[in-house]
Amino acid sequence: MKFMFGPLKYFIDKFCGHRKYRTKKILETVELKVRMDCDGCERTVRNVLTRMSGVQSVAIDRKLQKVMVIGYIKPNEAVRKVKGKGKHVEIWPYVPYNLVANSVVSAKTYDKKEPRIRKLYPKILGGKEYQNSWKNERTQIHASMARPSMGSYFTVWKGPGCNNQAARYSKCGCSNIDSNLRGGYEFVYQGQTASAYNQPNCNGVAQTRFPGGAQMCSGFGWRSFFIQC
Repeated sequence: MKFMFGPLKYFIDKFCGHRKYRTKKILETVELKVRMDCDGCERTVRNVLTRMSGVQSVAIDRKLQKVMVIGYIKPNEAVRKVKGKGKHVEIWPYVPYNLVANSVVSAKTYDKKEPRIRKLYPKILGGKEYQNSWKNERTQIHASMARPSMGSYFTVWKGPGCNNQAARYSKCGCSNIDSNLRGGYEFVYQGQTASAYNQPNCNGVAQTRFPGGAQMCSGFGWRSFFIQC
């Protein structure tokens, strides 16, 4: 009787005078994304979808949180039924990677167990060796900046240790004393190129002479000028 009911209904609707125009349902495959955390959630979703009229099969993949329903149903009806059980559900939002032109997405893109960020540690550069080399390099740079090379500074001294004479910078203090500075050293001071001399009007102390004619004695203590070598 079940096999005869379909053809009989077709002929009755066709030849009867009061025919009803009905929209025929189409066999569809509905894919849903449902939040499922345990076997009980999976069982609840399967039961509520299986009991719907027109459903032929229900396939659930809890790993992907994906439910695939095949039958004569509409997607909105399936969503409404699952939401009635208090589940968070939506239409499957992802497009299969093999249907996208020039797709670079792999098949494991939606794998929940696949780590999103991979930390790569190259074996060529060892962690300790690389850190030590960088530390040594920084130490050398700081040492070259903190300790200027010999003769890079011209220092004017006034005191008994240097006998009130001009001396070059050295580790030995005033060992390189030059009492006859007749324009032998040029340096830049406040943006001007100047020369250092020993003149009587400064009482034997080095005198700074600028191009404009201004002169300046060393004063008390010491003063350092950078020489453009």
